[in-house]
Amino acid sequence: MSEKKRLEILEQAESCTRKIVDTTSQFSGEDYLNALVCSISNVLKAHMVTIAIHKESTSDLQTLAFCQDGELLPNMGYDYVGAPCENVYGKETCSYLSDVADLFPADVFLKEMKIEAYVGIPLFTDKKKNIGVLNCLFSEKLSEDNFVAKILEIFAYRVSSEIQRMDVIKDLLKLNKEYLTLNEQYQIQNEKLEFALEQSRAQEKLKSAFLQNISHEIRTPMNGILGFSNLIESSELTNEELKEYTKYIVSSSNKLLDVVNDILYLSTIESGQVELKETELNLNVLMDHLHKGFEERASEKQLEFTWDSQFADEDSWIIIDEMKLRQVLWNLVVNGIKFTSSGFVKFGYRLKDKHLVFFVKDSGIGIDESMRSNIFKPFHQVDSSTQRKFEGIGLGLSICKGYVKNLGGKIWFNSELKKGTSIFFTIPYKKA
Repeated sequence: MSEKKRLEILEQAESCTRKIVDTTSQFSGEDYLNALVCSISNVLKAHMVTIAIHKESTSDLQTLAFCQDGELLPNMGYDYVGAPCENVYGKETCSYLSDVADLFPADVFLKEMKIEAYVGIPLFTDKKKNIGVLNCLFSEKLSEDNFVAKILEIFAYRVSSEIQRMDVIKDLLKLNKEYLTLNEQYQIQNEKLEFALEQSRAQEKLKSAFLQNISHEIRTPMNGILGFSNLIESSELTNEELKEYTKYIVSSSNKLLDVVNDILYLSTIESGQVELKETELNLNVLMDHLHKGFEERASEKQLEFTWDSQFADEDSWIIIDEMKLRQVLWNLVVNGIKFTSSGFVKFGYRLKDKHLVFFVKDSGIGIDESMRSNIFKPFHQVDSSTQRKFEGIGLGLSICKGYVKNLGGKIWFNSELKKGTSIFFTIPYKKA
């Protein structure tokens, strides 16, 4: 290919990309997906463009956006086995420049619609989980030097981000509906009891604060994800810049995932669906892993960070649900480091009266007396405003209390304002 021809193709590709961006940049969510398929169809002269996700426990894909010759069509589901999508979903980009209906005779749709060429892009989450496909179908052959796949790949990451964002919003709306249902139940009880009336009003305030906080905690990482994603897809970046932007995207995605996970953990606890999966665990190994996992974070704040045990390593084997014990200790150590600006954080365990007594002690800000009765309740925080100093949605200690209860123990704390906090919890000692 001559240099002149190569430059012409690059200019055409850049022009098409700019047109698609210009017609879709003001949209988000479902509106963005619909605008994108229509714009791609119009700009690239595609007969059909679809964005589809996998339907669980089936071999079907369900379209989220579907257009023909630039016009939106109702969404539909279709079996992708034997279709070009089978080579794309969860795999790699595929381009069939001509005779695609002959290449996939099992897909009668291709022949009925007289489809000649096909380009498909797989869609993945930030964790590399496959979630769907972006398809482009043409009624005419494509030339060898076409740039359709390159353009679709530019928009694939934004499409994946929008699909994930829509899923998060759907989960949050479902959770909010559950809490609204609970609130209605409280209102019925309030008609009989004055105390229940006060509790309902307090719960309403907490719900509002929670929704404000969770909106803030979700928007902040989501803005980071979308912002750096747009930079990546619309700029010529060096490898160093690409690595840095990717690091920000991954970090923001992890923060967003932590918020969703905490909500799901609490929902499982409150619905009574927690299942114990007991296995053998070396307690000292777990404690050492936790210490190594937080050592850098504590060092950054110049804290004295230590752990202590009663058993020798060979005697510290117990039977326990490791995930739940790890989650409780993880949350408590996170809080200890988060709320301690100088001094120490120490954690460990002792055996007393056939129970293991765990502790996490710090020299942090402490807990005001007015907040102590609510500290293990969901959504309660010392500062619940969106301008607060410490991040979080106030579910960590509620999750700890729920898991400790399911493990057969109890949890409590001692605290003095501006001098530190010591949190203790017990679990029955089951020697392996």
